[in-house]
Amino acid sequence: GMAYPNVLSRMFPLEFVSFGFSGNAQGEPEMARLIAGVDDPALLVLDYEGNTPSTERLAVTLPGFIAIVRERHPEVPILVISQIPLARESYDGDMLRRRLERKRIQLATVERLWAAGDSNVHFCDGETLLGDDWHECTTDGIHPSDLGYYRIAHALRPIIAGLLRW
Repeated sequence: GMAYPNVLSRMFPLEFVSFGFSGNAQGEPEMARLIAGVDDPALLVLDYEGNTPSTERLAVTLPGFIAIVRERHPEVPILVISQIPLARESYDGDMLRRRLERKRIQLATVERLWAAGDSNVHFCDGETLLGDDWHECTTDGIHPSDLGYYRIAHALRPIIAGLLRW
């Protein structure tokens, strides 16, 4: 009940459904088709970067995932969220570079879709969601704690409210 989708569900009079299956959500086309099958979604949040096995895979799955959803829901707002910072990045430059490259891929994907006329795809930089003392917001340097999820939900609240036009 403390994950950010659950916290957000208590902020909005809407049902929030999380399709994040304990690290197994990787932007698969099968999952995109399943989600596209939801009738009348108000918003789709894509926050699966942390589960993606490679940067190359993210570069392929993200545009493909969005394209599959757009076939059925051409106007639904889509919010792409990049990963939060990880503690190990403080001493592992490769990990930091990988996260930053993935963030660039996600932002570039959103910008390409905007340029192609899809103004309902948006980007949120996960680096901003936990605040300056982000290292206090995880249980293990990777996964958000209850405090981390609380901060993520509260940072996303105005963004989601704006996308829903509330």
